[in-house]
Amino acid sequence: MLKSDTVAQTVEALHDPAAVAFAQMCLAASYARYCVGHVDAVREMVAEVFHCLIAASHRPETLLDEARRLSLTLFQRDDSTHWFTAAYHRYKTGVRQEQDFHNLQRMLTGRRILDFGCGSGLTAVRLKQGGYDVVTADVLDYRAPTAFHLPFVPVRSLSALPFADGAFDAAVALCVLHHIDSDQIPVILAELARVARQVLLVEDVYGVEHAALDVADCTVATPFNGNAADDMLRHFMALNRHQQYLALILLDFIPNIVVLGIADMNMPYQFKTVDEWERLLHASGLHVAAVHFCGFETYRMHPSCRAWLSCVSRQRLPAGELRR
Repeated sequence: MLKSDTVAQTVEALHDPAAVAFAQMCLAASYARYCVGHVDAVREMVAEVFHCLIAASHRPETLLDEARRLSLTLFQRDDSTHWFTAAYHRYKTGVRQEQDFHNLQRMLTGRRILDFGCGSGLTAVRLKQGGYDVVTADVLDYRAPTAFHLPFVPVRSLSALPFADGAFDAAVALCVLHHIDSDQIPVILAELARVARQVLLVEDVYGVEHAALDVADCTVATPFNGNAADDMLRHFMALNRHQQYLALILLDFIPNIVVLGIADMNMPYQFKTVDEWERLLHASGLHVAAVHFCGFETYRMHPSCRAWLSCVSRQRLPAGELRR
């Protein structure tokens, strides 16, 4: 059951024409890239999703039921032979797995890894294949069968992870923290800083403006996208700050609740600007060593505006290395 605040924010996003137009464009373009031979069907399917959700938003109590219906009828997530389901499976077990591994390999500083909020566990599987020692952890357990052989720890309390101080070289949280309630984010950040020397985050971000990011001569590193001036990023920057936030809501709700059908996922939409994340990380005992603004990573089937933040626990950082 979605919380009332989540429903209210989702309805607000569905009632904003600019946010809807942007999110619909992003999803249609990304799905078409992976569903070769089904471009027209993709466009019709995405258009129907937004049409039906907007209609349901006028009776907010029906929104989740409509999302479930769309998940089963349009995306047919229970039919592994359906063209969309098959395309998504190829993506998550192929391109995404390999690209995430490549990105992580470039940034991880040790071999003992905690995959916090592991989801399907497929990234952890690839890390294990690459020679890392990986422990997975999540509040919900919806791992793919291919990840069952990896150690899994259910997270019962965000304030007391069941690991010793410094148990890991690095803790990885990929697109996880915006699913945690605001008062609990500093709590889990402090815990990740306690159990791991390095904390590596990927988060959806907004507040991206032309004044802050010169697309033609980008001063923020974009090693994973290769081209900060892609169409999605340009269109995103044309939205105002609040519209960007609303667009991120739609790009979170539709993939998780509609496409994947994870109806019990917590959706507090805790998106932040890069500066807000840096301040929060610093206040939680982490030194932000590097920020990589990636914009819309073109390899992702479910796109969003993202930043990678590499942090070091201040508890384990030599005093002479602290710069902020």
